[in-house]
Amino acid sequence: MRSSVHWALPTAIVLSVGTVLPANGQSVPDTLQPARLTGLVLTADRPARAVAAADVRLLGQPGRWLTDRFGRFVIPEVDPGTVVIRVEHVGYAPVQDSIHLTGGLTYHADIRMSARPIELEGIEVTVHSGHLPRSLEAVYERMERANFGRFMTDEDFKARGYPAVKDMLWGVNFRGVPAGFDVPIYLDGVRVAGREFLDMLTQEVAVLEIYSSPAGIPVQYRDPGTFGAVFIWTKW
Repeated sequence: MRSSVHWALPTAIVLSVGTVLPANGQSVPDTLQPARLTGLVLTADRPARAVAAADVRLLGQPGRWLTDRFGRFVIPEVDPGTVVIRVEHVGYAPVQDSIHLTGGLTYHADIRMSARPIELEGIEVTVHSGHLPRSLEAVYERMERANFGRFMTDEDFKARGYPAVKDMLWGVNFRGVPAGFDVPIYLDGVRVAGREFLDMLTQEVAVLEIYSSPAGIPVQYRDPGTFGAVFIWTKW
């Protein structure tokens, strides 16, 4: 689903929806219950940076939420139906669009903010349905092949008491990384700047995907001069 007016620039909200599937594989959301909305606000440039303390509102409804230092927010209960979400931060163009939420489902919004003073025209919104977001389906497919990458899941995190991501990387030897170079970090498929994302607790992580050398890095993330990569795939 997408709005009738969309951006010519890269600023966007991409909305994904996840449900708990019963044994027969059919989703049965309780449409009488509130929906839940989580989000991640990053800059539109590359590598992206978290936009902390961004102001998130649902227009016409009470309450406002601020993103944390990782750019995340959670709205635990939203009345089903069409709502208008607006995100603002000093120095960035505001981001706004209407989205339709079904009761009993959890939605996640990936939001990009541009630092350029541009006129707001609308935002393209995409909804993916199913048990796993499309990005995680690809991750689990790579796990099954496991030719080069190292994968850590909730079982590994639990065995170590759910430490920070950086503690799970202890002992990983990134071969051939020259002095002064940092291994790129990707959060839900978006390359991010800064090392603060390594402080994220693994209770919030579905999969850590680690490449200690260029071999095996998915082609869409392979850049010249890349010596390895760390992918943090969250549970949102």
